[in-house]
Amino acid sequence: MKKTFLIAVLYIFSFNASAKLGMDTFDEMVSRSELIVSAIPFKIESNKTTFTIKNIYKGTIKNKKIIISHSREIHDQRIQLTNVHILFLYKEPKLGWQGSSYGRSYWPLVHTYHTKDIENRSCISAVPYVYPFNMVKLGSILKLSSMAVHYPYFRPKKGEVEQMVICSEEIIKAVKHLTTRPEVDNK
Repeated sequence: MKKTFLIAVLYIFSFNASAKLGMDTFDEMVSRSELIVSAIPFKIESNKTTFTIKNIYKGTIKNKKIIISHSREIHDQRIQLTNVHILFLYKEPKLGWQGSSYGRSYWPLVHTYHTKDIENRSCISAVPYVYPFNMVKLGSILKLSSMAVHYPYFRPKKGEVEQMVICSEEIIKAVKHLTTRPEVDNK
């Protein structure tokens, strides 16, 4: 009887029990982040990626290079060497810089092309609103736009896709707004 029970338990727990990511909010991501930057990845080794920082939107850092540790778990993000990313980070004492929201802290920017909407001509680069980024509730501070997006790894002329995006300029404005608003005194 014990042997059968043990085999049943081992059988049940041998299956992959990974679940989808839960929802997060943009406000929470910004408040959890000690550092928010735009950066270009230039070196990926095992579970570490080295970035060159272009702009700092929240926090301070002395170096222009930053190393991020990440796991190889199913929902952890894969970083492409081709794109500028907006990174939402916090510093773990023993591990260094980590994503502040598991599975959705490294937002790759893609080039956008202007089709019909003249209003979007200021949006040069954007984050496609696809999984895992659509697991972030944007709230009223960020808005989605429908634009033609170019993916460099698609064949020429087939690399453009019309989809919902978050313009990088909107993300930067939202981060600045959330990090400069006064604290509310609840006394």
